[in-house]
Amino acid sequence: MGRLNSLYVENFKSYNGRHRIGPFSDFTCIIGPNGSGKSNIMDALSFVLGVQAMHLRSKQLKELVYRCGDKSKDAHKAVVEMEYELEGESVMFSRSVQLNGHCEYRIDGKVVSAGVYNGELEKENILVKLRNFLVFQGDVEAIAQRNPKELSNFIEQISGSIEFKEEYDRLKEEMERATEQSTVAFSKRKGMNVEMRQYQEQKEEAERYAELERERDEITIKYLLWRLYHIEKNVESLKEEIEYHGEQVEKNKESYEREEVGMKEKKKDQNRIFKEKLILEKSIKEEEKRIEEKRPEKNKIKEQIRYLNEKKRDLEMKREAMEIEEEEKMKKIKEREEEIKRIELEIEEIKIDKVNMNEQERREFNELNKQENEMNFNERQELEKLNKKIDLIKQEIKFIGIDEKKERREKINSEISNLRIRREKYSKNRIDLLEEKNKLENEIEKNKKIKVALNEQEIQYQERLNLVLENLSEAKINIKTSLKESKMNEAISNMKRIYSGVYGRLKETVKPINKTYQVACGIVLGKHLNSILVDSEKTAVECLNYLKEQRIGQATFLPLDSLYVKPINESLRNLDGCRLAIDVIRCESKFHVAVQYACGNSVICDDVEIAKDVNYNKRLGVKSITLDGVVIHKSGLISGGSSGFDGSTWDEQNIQEMKNERNELIANLNEISREKKKVSYLEPMYNQIANLQSKLVYVEQEINNLEGKIKLLENELNLLNKNINELMNEEEFKNKELNRIIQKSLFLKQDEIFKSFCERLKIENIRDYIDLEVKQKEIKLFELNQLKSKVSSDLKFENNLMNDFYKRFEELKKSINDLENDLELKNKNLNKIEKEKEISQINLDENLNKLNEFQEEYENIQEEFNKKKKLVHRLLTNYETSIKNKTSREALLERLVEEKKSVLIKCASQQIKIPITSGSLINGNAILDFSKLDNNSKINSTETKEIEFQEKLKSLQNDLEKISPNLKALNKFNEFQNQFKKSNDSFELARKNAKSIKQEFSIIQQSRFKAFMSCFTVLQDSIDHIYKELTKSQNFPLGGSASLSLQDLDEPYLSGVKFNVTPPTKRFRDIDDLSGGEKTVAALALLFSIQNFKPSPFFVLDEVDAALDNSNVAKVARYLRNLSNNKQQRNRGVSDEQIKLDHKSPQFIVISLKRQLYEKADSLVGVYRNQEVNGSAILTLDLSQYE
Repeated sequence: MGRLNSLYVENFKSYNGRHRIGPFSDFTCIIGPNGSGKSNIMDALSFVLGVQAMHLRSKQLKELVYRCGDKSKDAHKAVVEMEYELEGESVMFSRSVQLNGHCEYRIDGKVVSAGVYNGELEKENILVKLRNFLVFQGDVEAIAQRNPKELSNFIEQISGSIEFKEEYDRLKEEMERATEQSTVAFSKRKGMNVEMRQYQEQKEEAERYAELERERDEITIKYLLWRLYHIEKNVESLKEEIEYHGEQVEKNKESYEREEVGMKEKKKDQNRIFKEKLILEKSIKEEEKRIEEKRPEKNKIKEQIRYLNEKKRDLEMKREAMEIEEEEKMKKIKEREEEIKRIELEIEEIKIDKVNMNEQERREFNELNKQENEMNFNERQELEKLNKKIDLIKQEIKFIGIDEKKERREKINSEISNLRIRREKYSKNRIDLLEEKNKLENEIEKNKKIKVALNEQEIQYQERLNLVLENLSEAKINIKTSLKESKMNEAISNMKRIYSGVYGRLKETVKPINKTYQVACGIVLGKHLNSILVDSEKTAVECLNYLKEQRIGQATFLPLDSLYVKPINESLRNLDGCRLAIDVIRCESKFHVAVQYACGNSVICDDVEIAKDVNYNKRLGVKSITLDGVVIHKSGLISGGSSGFDGSTWDEQNIQEMKNERNELIANLNEISREKKKVSYLEPMYNQIANLQSKLVYVEQEINNLEGKIKLLENELNLLNKNINELMNEEEFKNKELNRIIQKSLFLKQDEIFKSFCERLKIENIRDYIDLEVKQKEIKLFELNQLKSKVSSDLKFENNLMNDFYKRFEELKKSINDLENDLELKNKNLNKIEKEKEISQINLDENLNKLNEFQEEYENIQEEFNKKKKLVHRLLTNYETSIKNKTSREALLERLVEEKKSVLIKCASQQIKIPITSGSLINGNAILDFSKLDNNSKINSTETKEIEFQEKLKSLQNDLEKISPNLKALNKFNEFQNQFKKSNDSFELARKNAKSIKQEFSIIQQSRFKAFMSCFTVLQDSIDHIYKELTKSQNFPLGGSASLSLQDLDEPYLSGVKFNVTPPTKRFRDIDDLSGGEKTVAALALLFSIQNFKPSPFFVLDEVDAALDNSNVAKVARYLRNLSNNKQQRNRGVSDEQIKLDHKSPQFIVISLKRQLYEKADSLVGVYRNQEVNGSAILTLDLSQYE
């Protein structure tokens, strides 16, 4: 790939004279102020590369010649030369234009044509038509604003697929025209083909019609022979059966009359046991009543016992409290008595002289005392002072009373301990009371919920019962049941109990799906409404015998296992305004055959007009009934009105259902009433809770009082402990002071005088003796006597309190004793009631056992009676069956004889050639020839065989009615064959022509597709990478993302190309939703990706960064810098000469006013305005030397 070295302009636009622009490096920026002529360089480069004048900001080429305003100085020709380096050699491309608009092209000075000129440029991938090397000012914005279709056209131009467009459009138009001609020819052939088949079918119909007529006549004769043969066989068989059944009638009658007498005897025994059973049941009810009457009294006594037990428990709690109080009081009295004894003992000890001196010792004491008195005055005076001080200190220590306070502390601790024991007992009692109260409250809440639920259920049942009774009352006004109907209803109920196969009347087992159809359904079912549904013929016969025995009347029975029903005509379900009667009746699946038997193919119509249309116009041969009761019979006769049927039949059924519901609701209400009685005794529970609550209040008060006492005593104890600690400190201080005084020298001298004397008397010092003997002894005795008097008074007071306490305690014991006596009496009464109830229960159990025995005996007799009854019924059934069999066979014989005669007369009248040996068909006495009848037909006499004959005849008749033979069809068929051949040839010719054109179109289509996709694939693969390079930064190192997508994957050039980008930190969006700078970056990415498809050696950009901010300008500059590989090659040590020979990356020539862009360039071309010549001038600067 070559490179652009320099550009020479002469008298081109704003450039006066000859100027060299360049040399151009790999990344060159053209800079200069606005209006200086920067874009004219772009025009000059475009001009020399052969771009048309319309793209050069000039209407005509002559406008490119320099003008200065002075015609005498204006140039006559403009020349632009491009020095292009290719493989180390320079090639000079030159283009000039004169004022007359004439252009001249030169290569290395040699004049060449425009085609040769452009061809040489195209060899270097400089495509003038595509302008893949130029981006004019404003082109970037135009590219960003292109819609998908315009972008698709742009890619078509770049890829070259646009060259196939004209041929593509022409072949497509021819293909559509040829396809249309082929379609017309095909439609014509298809129409003639249909007509051909019609002629073919008419020919085949005529042949088939004759064959069907022959087949029908043969089957008719065969059917009549089969029928007459079996009639004769049946006649012979019936004569033998009639004789046999006559003998059975006499035999069965005798057996029936004999067993009926035994059955009546069993019935008498059954009635006798039943009466005795009723008497016993009455006795059982009386016993139950007595037991129930004892229940309230028993509950009352139980409640009283419970109350007394509660009261007893309260008194016992008081007794326990008083016992604790008794123990405390006794303890106090004992303490007082022990204290008196201690005081008396102390008094005695004081009275006894601790220092017992004899006369000699006393004289010695006096002598020594005298000796002490001989001390000097000052010493004695000092000694007296010290003695007084010692006395004073001792009195202060005694006044402190620390021993009394310690004693008081012990008493408080003991009292607190007793109070805590009492509090624990009351707390435990409170827990027990709370548990019992919660248990009772839960029980009450549970009973309340049950009662509320029962009340709600009772209200619902009562409301429903009132509604049922109201509806029943209204319905009974319109329903009058006769005595005969009542007996029949009762008989049907009894038969349901006796025979499991009895289901009830038809009207009781079916119901219209809507009241609208009541009248019509009643008329359809008609006489079958009161028919009784049973499971089999056997059950029906047993029921008939029962009705006869009970002399109730007659009834019709429909045995579900043997009813023959005709198939439903499905076409009747498609009639407008009509419904099959069987479709509007709801019933269980097992009763469906009975409903189908009763309804048949009858239809229910919305009005008379529809019914008339069904019977008269369409002639469907069905019974039609309107919603208001008008009937049109199969014969065409019309019955007006509702035929006496008003729909009350269904109301009778509803009444029975309402009665059943009424009985069920009453039973439910009785059950609820019994349940409510069980949970109605809540008052005793409320009383118990009230008692418990009062006890809880009392216990809470006691606990609070005890808590208060304990708190007061603890406060007193805390203060006392604090006081004792302070007094102990004070006593210690006084003792220390006393010891200090004793240590004085005067005391030492006194102790020295009395030393031997004190040792003999075994006393510590003489001062203790004097104090004991003279002073303290009297004081101590007085104090002890005073204390004894006080303690004695307290003891007397405590004894008086104890006497009062014993009185109250005895009264409490008496109350408890009385309560226990009362409880004993109540328990005796309860035991008495329990015993009476037990006796009644024993009687009740005995009666129940007897009742069970009676019931067992009754059931045994009932079982024997039922066996007898079934035997009688069976014998009666056999008797009646034998009569019925004889009678029915006689009637059947008569009917068969008449049937044979009728068939023979029919054959004569319809001229059916049935084979006979003698006699006359018209007289009905012909003797038939059955030799043509096969053995299988003679053996098979079932109804299926007859249905088979009828279906064959019906099918043949239907086929004949459907066929309308055309006797001229054969001639027309031959004529039409020639016309069809000519039409087929025309179609084949048109089809081949369309196929040929389609193949040519497919080739062009593929060529255009490949050319387009070769470019699109390159753009699609490279645009995301380029966009990422243009948008990545330090904060967003991954950059954004871009993509191209086709709107039509099969023929993309006919639709658009979607260009979507996702800038960094933003969501995926169309390019139309981007800002101006984002659009510019996206458009640049697209332009750079086009370079990858057909890369030109250089790329010229005119102010493409105008809409970009500084950061985006820097990113574009970085990208251009990285793409031009000179700097990278230099960093790798590649020489400049090698760089010039190896240019795999394009040159970039960018016109820009942004410093962030042009400072990254390898070189700069400066353009400025030369005012002297009124034109533009050029400056160049190589920036690589400053790196």
